[in-house]
Amino acid sequence: MAEIGGTWTGADTTAVTIDGWTTSNENYIKIYTTGDARHSGFWNEAAYRQRSQMLLILRIRTKYNNRWLQFKQTLNNQLNKYGAIYCSFLNIPNVYLIISNNLVRGVMSGTTNSSRGICVEYMTGVAIIYNNCVWDYINEANDCVGFRIGSAGTISTSGYYYNNTAVNCYRGYSRGGGKFSAVNCLAQNCNDGFYDITTANSRNNLSDIQ
Repeated sequence: MAEIGGTWTGADTTAVTIDGWTTSNENYIKIYTTGDARHSGFWNEAAYRQRSQMLLILRIRTKYNNRWLQFKQTLNNQLNKYGAIYCSFLNIPNVYLIISNNLVRGVMSGTTNSSRGICVEYMTGVAIIYNNCVWDYINEANDCVGFRIGSAGTISTSGYYYNNTAVNCYRGYSRGGGKFSAVNCLAQNCNDGFYDITTANSRNNLSDIQ
């Protein structure tokens, strides 16, 4: 468990990889903010935030729970198939993942393509993603995405998205394989709000474009 507290006059600029831990349903990695380090639902320059020009800021490869973090990803002339929060679990069975109450903002320029705000893929198990806001993952007509889930071969990823918001992204929500269930999610000012999200369990979502 990692608790982040205090007032942050500067951003954390070091990318983080979480890997190699032995976890279970009762023993898992949890990173969260508290007190002055926690944002209150909008971007706060005095709260904890990670700011990076890396292709991924937080990489997760074990059972994990993160809450109340801020990420700003700046990319110029990058082909980025990862994400500010990137979760990949090859050869790891029965994964249970929670990502909640995070703010993720992008600054895309040049030829940057295929960037993702929160990306989960190659996972056998369940991802629960709720109360997150991703914005500005857009760079003209390039394929930038707010929230994405992907699978390959026999790997079946199941993602459950509740009460998330994607604003000003080329695609708000995108499925590249697996199961993507969206409930009470918003896509606003996106070129494509919900791309290939056809799961019968999806409901009560809103977009200003299909």
